[in-house]
Amino acid sequence: MNFPTIKANLARVGRLVSPQMIHYGNGILNYLNLGRWFHDRGLQIPVRCPSRQSLYDHVRTCVEEPVTYLEFGVFKGDSLRHWTTLLKHPDSVLHGFDSFEGLPEDWGKVDREYLNVRGAMPHFDDSRVRLFKGWFSETLPGYVSGLKPHGALVIYLDADLYSSTIFVLNQLRQFIREGTILVFDEFWDREHEMRAFTEFIDEQGLEIKCLAATRTLSQVAFQITGSRQTSASP
Repeated sequence: MNFPTIKANLARVGRLVSPQMIHYGNGILNYLNLGRWFHDRGLQIPVRCPSRQSLYDHVRTCVEEPVTYLEFGVFKGDSLRHWTTLLKHPDSVLHGFDSFEGLPEDWGKVDREYLNVRGAMPHFDDSRVRLFKGWFSETLPGYVSGLKPHGALVIYLDADLYSSTIFVLNQLRQFIREGTILVFDEFWDREHEMRAFTEFIDEQGLEIKCLAATRTLSQVAFQITGSRQTSASP
């Protein structure tokens, strides 16, 4: 197969293809890559959920309270509010992190201002909820220095961007251990949340299993099951 010729012809055709078609084509590649990612890692998906909320409901059955629940990407608070109804123990804590000013950079075709709520923070009547306003780079390092998770640790990542997601994972790496649950809201994007998680678990030598996913695999919940370094130790 003459790859140089094929590449040259694709580049010529690309001049005639609209940005919207490129966007759709990239989306197709994202989902093809998503399926391949699960296959290559030998991961089974035991439960397929019809919605985000039903995924949260299932994840709740996999942990015992009290739970330390950390959410990155609160926006208007829908997910965090749902988790307040799932977690009943008075010692469970629910902490949310968001700039409430959009994204720090564009996310593909999504403008950085798209999620900007002009600093407006959602209100919660639940005293267990605490919000940390600001970019993750501003709020998380200080928070981590005093973090002492009790009970199960559930980390909900709706940061969208690779840069934001990998920052959170690296900041929390000392707490991400066997039993930790990580839920990704935009796992389908191979250049962002999926890329960050792949790099993190490979670098840290972590073993994982899938707890559940939505039908499209866009939202996925994983649990850390061990460490390859630990498994290899005598």
